[in-house]
Amino acid sequence: MTRHIPDGHHPAKSADLQGKPGGELYVRRQKAKPFALHAATRLAVHPTPSDLAAQAKILLKAFAKVGVTALIDEATGFQQIRSPDALRILVQQYIEEERREWEKQFPDEYYDELNRIYGSKKLTQTGSGAVIQNRPQHFAKFTRAYVYHPMENGKVLEELDRLNPKIGGTRKARLHQHLKKGYGMEKLQRQVNEIITLIKVSDTVTQFRNLFSKRFRDSGPLFEEAEKRK
Repeated sequence: MTRHIPDGHHPAKSADLQGKPGGELYVRRQKAKPFALHAATRLAVHPTPSDLAAQAKILLKAFAKVGVTALIDEATGFQQIRSPDALRILVQQYIEEERREWEKQFPDEYYDELNRIYGSKKLTQTGSGAVIQNRPQHFAKFTRAYVYHPMENGKVLEELDRLNPKIGGTRKARLHQHLKKGYGMEKLQRQVNEIITLIKVSDTVTQFRNLFSKRFRDSGPLFEEAEKRK
């Protein structure tokens, strides 16, 4: 009798990892993945009552945006237990050594909402008289602290700073121009969307920081420190 083994789950490897740091979480992750995929497919194919259908739609959209592995990692806590080598390899999944062409990654809505919670004007006038969106310098620090720094607890940001350092107070490119298309850019967009959501439901910067701390419970004082850095 042939025993069916779900895709991605290897009993031998799982047995070897039992009892090792992160091993149990690896097993849980591997076991969860095929069933999560099966559940998503089943919900998409078979009609359900309206309330379940709405939940299924949310689930499928989440899978499409961040991937099944990312959701399972977050749910099981697997992403919090990694060896230094594993973390180094993971960070490289984000990074593009060669600078990519600039493409807009932060919607105007992001800066409009920042101006709202900071109590500043949405538009400003340049020395030449042109009216442009207001993006003061402290917005750049905010973006480093709450968008880039949360990616692998600052390790991705460290690598981006290394590839694109400040020279004479400026950088040759935007930080996101050294993120890989695919994994790196998807992670960035996920973080941008999360931050926009938190800003929208906040009336002040302080309220945003409180909500951010609840959403990213492992941040501690690191993000406040990151916001002060250049």
